[in-house]
Amino acid sequence: MPRTLILHPYGMDANGNPIKELNGIFLRVTIDFMLATVARQAAGNPPAGMKVEDAIAQAQQQAMKRLLERVNECIPEFHHLTRESLLGLGYASYDLGTVVRDACNEIAHVPNFFFHQGYAIVQSMAYLLRAFSIRQVFNVVPRFASKFGDVDVRVMHENASSATLRWYPDLILKHSSPETHRHVIYMTCQTIQGSMAYIPPVVANLP
Repeated sequence: MPRTLILHPYGMDANGNPIKELNGIFLRVTIDFMLATVARQAAGNPPAGMKVEDAIAQAQQQAMKRLLERVNECIPEFHHLTRESLLGLGYASYDLGTVVRDACNEIAHVPNFFFHQGYAIVQSMAYLLRAFSIRQVFNVVPRFASKFGDVDVRVMHENASSATLRWYPDLILKHSSPETHRHVIYMTCQTIQGSMAYIPPVVANLP
């Protein structure tokens, strides 16, 4: 993805309006998923003579350092973020979210990162979703998706055993830089597909 300067990554936009395109919860879920992936990799191959827990802590620290370096090179200096301020963002621009997701994918370095990120998203809402049947869950997906940002997902068809949903990217593309469009479409489509695929096993222990 091109290293694009994001002039208004969070806070206020150029017109003085609050940026509320992407909920900070989504960023935290993405970063937590990346860190969990890094932890598994470190635990599976710790440096000689190092305890597993120390190897995990070191790997996660290095991962956050790389993430912050990547993010901060794309935003003005007065907007630079620390670990605490990045994880504490209430809202962010889609462009900042795209940079964070792309960097997390590079750092985790696993196949289909964005698809499997769907697991982390469903897991973060599982305690709420388990109150519904699977059919009901797919009907409320658009409402839950909107909690993460301006995501337009619509239920086109559903019955007791299947559901068809469609994502309309217009809202995201409207608020994203043109040079990121191809990347944000791929990332978002993969994450939505992964989320839908993980709902049955995570929510209802179904295949």
